[in-house]
Amino acid sequence: MALLDPARSDTPTATALVAALVVVHEGSALPDALEAVERQVYEAEAVYVVGGDGDARKTVDAARWAPNVAAAVAALDPGITHVWLLHDDSIPRPDTLGALVREGGRVGAHLVGSKVLAAGHPGILESVGLATDVFEVPASGLDTDELDQEQYDVLRDVAFVASSSILIARDMLERTEGPDPLLEPTTAALDLCQRVRLAGGRVVVVPSAEVLHDGTCSRESSHWRVEAGRLRAMLKAYSPITLAWVVPFSFVLDLLGAVVNLLFGRWRLFAFVRAWGWNLARLPSTIGARHRVERVAGDAELFRFQIRGSARLTRFGQNVADLFVRAAASERARSLGNFVESGGETVRRPVVASLLAGAGFALFATRQLWLDGVANAGYALAPPESVSSALQAFAGGWNPAGLGSAEPLRPVLGAVSLLQVALLGRGSLTLVVLLVAAALGGVIGVARLLGPFGIRPAARYAAGILFVGGPAVRLMAGTGVWHGIVAMAVLPWIMSVVLHRRRTASAVVAAALLTAVAAAFAPLMLVLPTIVVLVWGLAEPEGARRNLGRAAAAAVLAVPALLPWVGTLDDVAYFFTAGADFFWAPSVWVVALAVIAAGGMLMAAPPGIVRLSGWGALLMAGGAMLARAGGFGWGTDPGMAGMAAVGLGLAIIAGTGFETGARAFEAQGTTRYLRVVSALASGLLLVGVATLAVPGRLGFPSSGLTETLAFTAEANPGRALLIGDEATMPGGGRLLPGGMHYRVVSTPAPRLWEAWPSPARAGNAALADALTSALSGSSFRLGEDLAAFGIGWIVTTGSQPVIKALDAQLDLFPLALPDTRAYEVEVPAPRAIDAGGTEWTSVGSAYIGPAGGGTVRLAENADTRWGDSALSWEQDGWANQVTTGSSVIEFGPVGRLRLAAIAALIWTGVLVLAAAAIREQEPGS
Repeated sequence: MALLDPARSDTPTATALVAALVVVHEGSALPDALEAVERQVYEAEAVYVVGGDGDARKTVDAARWAPNVAAAVAALDPGITHVWLLHDDSIPRPDTLGALVREGGRVGAHLVGSKVLAAGHPGILESVGLATDVFEVPASGLDTDELDQEQYDVLRDVAFVASSSILIARDMLERTEGPDPLLEPTTAALDLCQRVRLAGGRVVVVPSAEVLHDGTCSRESSHWRVEAGRLRAMLKAYSPITLAWVVPFSFVLDLLGAVVNLLFGRWRLFAFVRAWGWNLARLPSTIGARHRVERVAGDAELFRFQIRGSARLTRFGQNVADLFVRAAASERARSLGNFVESGGETVRRPVVASLLAGAGFALFATRQLWLDGVANAGYALAPPESVSSALQAFAGGWNPAGLGSAEPLRPVLGAVSLLQVALLGRGSLTLVVLLVAAALGGVIGVARLLGPFGIRPAARYAAGILFVGGPAVRLMAGTGVWHGIVAMAVLPWIMSVVLHRRRTASAVVAAALLTAVAAAFAPLMLVLPTIVVLVWGLAEPEGARRNLGRAAAAAVLAVPALLPWVGTLDDVAYFFTAGADFFWAPSVWVVALAVIAAGGMLMAAPPGIVRLSGWGALLMAGGAMLARAGGFGWGTDPGMAGMAAVGLGLAIIAGTGFETGARAFEAQGTTRYLRVVSALASGLLLVGVATLAVPGRLGFPSSGLTETLAFTAEANPGRALLIGDEATMPGGGRLLPGGMHYRVVSTPAPRLWEAWPSPARAGNAALADALTSALSGSSFRLGEDLAAFGIGWIVTTGSQPVIKALDAQLDLFPLALPDTRAYEVEVPAPRAIDAGGTEWTSVGSAYIGPAGGGTVRLAENADTRWGDSALSWEQDGWANQVTTGSSVIEFGPVGRLRLAAIAALIWTGVLVLAAAAIREQEPGS
């Protein structure tokens, strides 16, 4: 082979005195590397060994050893013009140094690198120069195991070269201070090459200078170290203007990448946290190194050698494409289940099929949500436009629901706001992303839960699809209980961790994190996983106490993450009565098919399947009773928990039904037929998901409160009063005599922080009295009364007596709307107005008015903290009167609640770090 012929190298025409610095990484191949340096046709004037332990020092004279590159360069003879940085696991061909010197001198390059070949397979390329994207993610441009056929043998400028073999001019090495000792090899080379370019130098790869590399140094390049080095190199090289947008985008992409990698079974979240934390801890060092960078050129010089787009996304797309190509080519890929189960030489875990099945169903069933968003119905209200306002309200600020209060908002608002930050403030996308993630996560979670029980892939994926497309999701979506769907999707993940993790510490910490996430959306998820584990213990006593202890401990550890809301609850009954009544009236067909499937398995399935199906049947029965408790006056939270149990139980029944059907031919006679019947009943249950998926909205309505209140859009933000059926009101309503409900919402459209009514205070009592008086026929000036509350409109779905009473009011004007019975208050109804009659505008949870301020009446429940930044505050009946010299009136936060919110965030971060750290210690993780 021509590439192996040393005669290809001629004696360099330019004279250069070179010192070879062999940098020790692992050390075992150091003698071979030194021997290869001695064999160079173009001889090095001096050879130094850099780093390593005592064995490395013994390979050369004491004068030829240095602890680091900087010390070695300082010891060089002044006549040395170039320095050859070589890894100890690199074996250069005899003509390598000569080619580097000759070609580098010919083109005037200040730093040149070698073509790197795999030592064990000299025909396979490792590197012929590298590029990066704007986020400093390296891209080699090579295919996996690409053969060297001299296709890249062109001298060319590159973003950076492999650190295995670098020849750099000594003056440039001293100007750039050499490689950064804090970085691993790949990013150290990237960082050095960037600083050379910024200093006006040229970086070139010389393909005729070949090095065989055995990759021992890659042990230093763990994922988190590469990510940390990439960030440090970025922070040192880019201008402040570029860093202002690159760093935030890099953070978001890194976080999303860590989450997406979970779908492929790679735990990268800890690496993400560790890389960013490492850089934060070394920020002073990075700033100092940045100030020392010599800048002759700007960012444009770096951009010239970068690829467009994201190298990480490109690599992800290539991996997925390769996966599908190999799947299609595999003779063993007869079905999705077989492919994943067997792996086909590519995938040896079922996670890929879970991803494909879940992604296909999630994208199809939610396709209209991506286009139109989630309609404002029930609790499905859009997040506040201002993320900062939402976070301030959550952390001890004003709760704007109804007439407002200082009571803390639910944890769901904090969770949604954090996601909104990651989505760069795109509130319209937040609920959509959560719901699609819930659909995908629900499928994968059920598959992970059932897999270790011996349920084959096709059966458990089908169960997962039924889980997110069955009656539980249908009911919650139809009533706008979107947060129940998200919480329900986390439940099988909690069960999988509690039941299947080997190490208790790992199981408890991971389950605590998952429980905290689920309970943030549905508080009864604190106790539901423990109950589900308890029910499993009835079916399978072995390990029951251990599993129950894990679930209970996880619930206790999850509680601090729900601060400050959970810390202010003084009545456990609140869990069972808050929100609108929730009632499940199951389809006769669903109940019948579930009974047939479960009954057939209990009579004919193998013992392990009997236990699983019995577990599913108990969960479904118990959940159904809880979900029907709305008839006894119980609220939304018990109904959500009940439907989550129904959904999981039905999925387990279907999954075990399919598995039983697959084993039908292992039995004879009646047993065989009963197994087939169970599978058929499970199949009919699965067919029902089509009616939810086809419309493309995951069961959510196509219109809601935004359309109902559209007629208020042209006026200043105000309030509307909803009277009538509680089911049409976000979060339910307040009861009036006669069985009617009412609810005050903001116009033109209420936001998520109004979804749950705040506790009743003086203003709510005054409003209830005014409504009772008007609806009973005792008063006929309801408009004047409502104006004092900032209410400018009434929308009713009430009965004829209610409509008759409203029609009789002298200061309400009926609106001619096609599908809505509405009235406009004829009296001006500002939420805030000053003594001069100027209306102040509601923006978030604050009020903005003219410069210079004034005395302003706020139609919010009285609270002294409205005067925290004002000149004075007085109570005006149930409302506030604030005198201020500013044009902005804000609520002063409750200090203890703000501290509790910060503590919750820190505790959640501790759970994330602990779960990642302990997970990495799991065997095979």
